[in-house]
Amino acid sequence: MIKDRQRKFSFRRQTALLLTGALLAGLLPLGTVTKSRAAEQPALRNPRILKTTQEVAPGSAGKKELKNPTTENGITTWDCIWFGNYWQEDTNGDGKADKKDDKTPIKWRVLSVEGDDVFLLADKNLDCQKYNDTDTDVTWETCTMRSWLNGYGAEANKDGRDYSDTNFLDQAFSSEEQTAVKTTNVVNHDNPEFGTEGGKDTSDKVYLLSIDEVTDPVYGFNSSDDSDSTRQAVNTAYVAGGGEINSGDMGSAGSVDVWWLRSPGDISDNASRVDYDGYVNAYGHYVNSDCDAARPALHLNLSSASSWSYAGTVLSDDVAEWECIWFGNYWQEDTNGDGKADKNDAKQPIKWRVLSVDGDDAFLLADKNLDCQKYNDTDTDTSVTWENCTMRSWLNGYGGEINKDGKDYSDSNFLNNAFSAAEQSAIKTTNVVNDDNSDYGTDGGNNTSDKVYLLSIDEVTNPQYGFNSSRGVYAESRRVLNTAFAKGQGAWTSTSEECAGNGYWWLRSPGTYSSSASYVDYYGYVDTDGCNVISNILAARPALHLNLSSTSSWSCAGTVTSDGKVEEPGAATPSPTPETTRKPQETVAPGKTAQPDNTEKPGAATPSPTPETTQKPQETVAPGKTAQPDNTEKPGASVTPVSSDPGKAAIGKVSALKLKQKKHTMTVSWKKLTGAKGYQICYSTSKKWKGKKQKLVSKNKAVIKKLKKKKTYYFRVQAYRLEGKKKVYGAWSNMKKIKIKK
Repeated sequence: MIKDRQRKFSFRRQTALLLTGALLAGLLPLGTVTKSRAAEQPALRNPRILKTTQEVAPGSAGKKELKNPTTENGITTWDCIWFGNYWQEDTNGDGKADKKDDKTPIKWRVLSVEGDDVFLLADKNLDCQKYNDTDTDVTWETCTMRSWLNGYGAEANKDGRDYSDTNFLDQAFSSEEQTAVKTTNVVNHDNPEFGTEGGKDTSDKVYLLSIDEVTDPVYGFNSSDDSDSTRQAVNTAYVAGGGEINSGDMGSAGSVDVWWLRSPGDISDNASRVDYDGYVNAYGHYVNSDCDAARPALHLNLSSASSWSYAGTVLSDDVAEWECIWFGNYWQEDTNGDGKADKNDAKQPIKWRVLSVDGDDAFLLADKNLDCQKYNDTDTDTSVTWENCTMRSWLNGYGGEINKDGKDYSDSNFLNNAFSAAEQSAIKTTNVVNDDNSDYGTDGGNNTSDKVYLLSIDEVTNPQYGFNSSRGVYAESRRVLNTAFAKGQGAWTSTSEECAGNGYWWLRSPGTYSSSASYVDYYGYVDTDGCNVISNILAARPALHLNLSSTSSWSCAGTVTSDGKVEEPGAATPSPTPETTRKPQETVAPGKTAQPDNTEKPGAATPSPTPETTQKPQETVAPGKTAQPDNTEKPGASVTPVSSDPGKAAIGKVSALKLKQKKHTMTVSWKKLTGAKGYQICYSTSKKWKGKKQKLVSKNKAVIKKLKKKKTYYFRVQAYRLEGKKKVYGAWSNMKKIKIKK
């Protein structure tokens, strides 16, 4: 390190002598030496989608050689074809998708191809159908689903229902197309987890996938039964409208929903399914449930079918690329080698992703979760919004009059800890638009004017910023690593193979009720139900607008992609600015250790307001619109870093929530969580949790009794640990719904 500094000093000295000589000789204009380094940076670009679903219009590409699924960096790509037609969209403009509309071409994913034989799975959930029409013990061989898909008569199913006149096969394919659909020997294994009998093998043209098939990497799926985007499927508008059985419990068009598997569930009157999040639910759902989708599969003889055409490719997730810059400094890693990352370490340059750039205005989001902070310091019976929460005050250094708790952050805040006075002057004040929660109508509060803030639900689902547009998808574009400092402050950090190092991060949008806030989980799922505002395991991932031309301390930091590729030229050392007398924080490339410079005083100097920075606030705008830049400046306060106690280990999010129904009783179970003292179960007949009931249990299983028949119930679970006698809760599990049998 000493030799490196000597080399840097020698280089700078030689450069200074050369420049001085050039100036004296009149070879360089006087302005060259003081030119802003920001002006020398290459132009920044908006985010780019490198890989995404490429759809080819039906019939336009003709026939094309098809490929097996490929998986690279966790992203699966399937070739697709158009084949057959089915009701899917509202084509007549009457406001609903039903059988009065025209059928449109069906898109299929290619799971495997061998010569002329291609194994296909519907790209979307195509219909809503019960696995069996009545509640009884069945297998794939005897269920009505099989008969409805293939047009079998009454003798083929246990209920004795005749589907020869009304069925999927006849409604989706012409006579010629049906000839090209192969009859497959469908192998029906027992349930691998519970041993429930799978029944005899069958011979069918159309069928559903099994547990074994949806966990087979050869077909492009994740080999684990855990939540995964490779298995997620969205509804067509026809399914959202209730489909064949006119269900009233299906998700909206374009949203992910549950779909049946042919494998049995844990008991003989349950069938397995894939849940919203791509989790393979081997417990399953009762066979006469009317809120599960049909996603058909079949084998096609390509050479004997003249009506199919290439449909492009589908990805399990888009691959986005962001340009990045270095700007500001914050505690992030263990730089002094004492085994922990805290405020005794040297600050390191902050890396930001460029969400958009318009001239000199750059909209930035921290590349990693930088700190762990409650959305609001205390739990309150009254509404907490972005306007009056303590998170906003902590990020911006506001006084006690701004937040509901009356807590003063003017001496200890993110803004002053991360940026010098000159850097703060270059951060624009933004008009932050705080919309209501669109799922639940929860009040978003008044708009605010802030330098630093959190993203909203709308912003984190905006493809123009590089994000996946679906909230329900486990999108890699929204996954983010915790810094060691954030983890040390209590941020929950995933240890799973797929998401190792990822954390949850707060959004500013409200959750399902007034004391909760939305967030993004470690899989990249946008949880609009939200988490209690006092949760201390979620991280802060700040966003801001920067005036690139008004500061010389930013530098290019290469690019990052959502599938994990990083191209980084190394961190540039921020240049000292005339407004401060302290030396710049030493900058190191991520992964290397910096030696703290003891000649530098910690903290940022207090900036003075200047006439040049008095403008209107920057406004956040709806996707596709352009915000007008503004530089209204609010002076910050100087701060001296203080030590922090991260407290006890945080509690993570409950996963693998399972529901098993018997009459009007529900058995609720989930994966045991390390460090949990107990769990809280919440259930309601309202998706907005109106009239909810809650139950505390010590084990990861509970029985809920006296549920009302014919009602749909929503369930979620959160874990808690104890601090003395106080319960400290983790994040809610993903919500699951189930309809009580008649």
